[in-house]
Amino acid sequence: MKNFISKSLIIILIISMSLSVGCKKSKSDELEQTNKDKKDNKVTDKQVESKAIEIIDETDQTKIEPEVIESDQERTELSKFAGRPISKEDNAKIPLAVMIDNSPPARMHAGMRQADMVFEMRVEGTYTRYLVIFHSQEADLIGPIRSARKYYIERMQEFDAGYAHVGGSGEATEILANGDYNDLDAMFAPAYAMWRYNDTGKVAPHNMYSKTEALREFAESRGYPATTDKEGYAFNAEAKAPNGEKAESVEVSYFFDNNSLFTYMPETQTYNLIKDGVEQVDENDQQGFEITNIIIQESEYHPHPTVEGILTLDHIGKGTGYYISQGQYVPLTWEKQDAVSKTKYFVDGEELKLNPGQTWVLVTGTETDITIK
Repeated sequence: MKNFISKSLIIILIISMSLSVGCKKSKSDELEQTNKDKKDNKVTDKQVESKAIEIIDETDQTKIEPEVIESDQERTELSKFAGRPISKEDNAKIPLAVMIDNSPPARMHAGMRQADMVFEMRVEGTYTRYLVIFHSQEADLIGPIRSARKYYIERMQEFDAGYAHVGGSGEATEILANGDYNDLDAMFAPAYAMWRYNDTGKVAPHNMYSKTEALREFAESRGYPATTDKEGYAFNAEAKAPNGEKAESVEVSYFFDNNSLFTYMPETQTYNLIKDGVEQVDENDQQGFEITNIIIQESEYHPHPTVEGILTLDHIGKGTGYYISQGQYVPLTWEKQDAVSKTKYFVDGEELKLNPGQTWVLVTGTETDITIK
C-alpha cells in the first residue's frame, strides 16, 4: 500500500511539472511573438519624416487625412534677393557673390539657374563679367570663376557677401588685402573649395569651379560670420506687371561682339537669354534661363586714370535706367550714396518692388545700345 501511494505521488509530481513547463513555454512564446509583432510594425523617425502617415479609424473604417510632418524651418519671410518664401534663419545667412567669367571660351556657365541675382558689368576690352549672388538656393557646381575688380567689390559689399574670385587686378587685390571683407580668393583656397575642372573641356583660366557648400565651408574655416543683418531688396508677394510699355524683347549691345537678347516667354512669365546669337543654358542641366526681372542701370565706364588696362565705373551717385518684367517696362532712377551703401532703384519716386524670381542687373555705359520692343 505504501509503495502504491509513493508511486502515485511520484506520478502526480511528474504531471504537475509537465504542466508547469508547458505553461511557461506558452507564455514565453506569446511574449516572443508580441515583441516580433512590435518590431514588424515599428515606424522609424526617418519614415515619419519622409512621408505622411495614414490613420484608419477602426470603428467606421473612415480614412483620416494624413498629417504631413515638415522637417524644414517655417518659411515666414521673403528671401532678400529673390522674394521666395524662406525661414528667418536662412534669410539671415550671408549671401555668396561669385565672379563669373563671361568671355566666349568660358560659356556655358554652371549654377546660373540657382542664382538669385546676376550683375553684368564691363571689364577690359569688349567683355563683361557676372557677379552672381547665391542665397535662397544651393548650387552643386558654379563656374567658371574669374578675377576681381574694384567696382565689383563695391557692389558685393552692399550685401556683406562672401566674395569668391581668382586673384584680381592690382587695385582690387590691394583693396581686399587692406579691408574688412569676407574674401574667398582661390589663390589661397584649399583644393576642396575651388578647383580646375578639366572635364568641362575648357582650359585655364576658364575652368575654375566651386559649389555653394564648399564656399560656405571655406568661409567658416576663415572665421567669417555666417549671418548678416544687411538688407536685400523689396518684393511683391505676387508677380505684378509694371504699368508701362511693351517689352517682349530687350537687346543690350555692349559692343559689336558682345550682345544680349532677352526674349519674353508668356508661358513662364520669364525671359530667356540669347548671348551673341546662342541661347544660354545652365551647364549643369542644359536648361535655359528663366529671368523674372531685368534692370538696366545706365552709367559710365572710363579708362583707369593711374592703372593701365583696367576701367573705372561711375556707379556712386545717381542715374537713370529701366525696369523690365512681365513683358512690360518702365523708366527708373537709381542712387548709391557711397561705396558700401546699397544701390536703390525708384519708379515714380517710390522704391522699386521686384517680382519674385531671378533678377539681372545690366550696368551699361554711354557706348551701350539698348533696344526694347
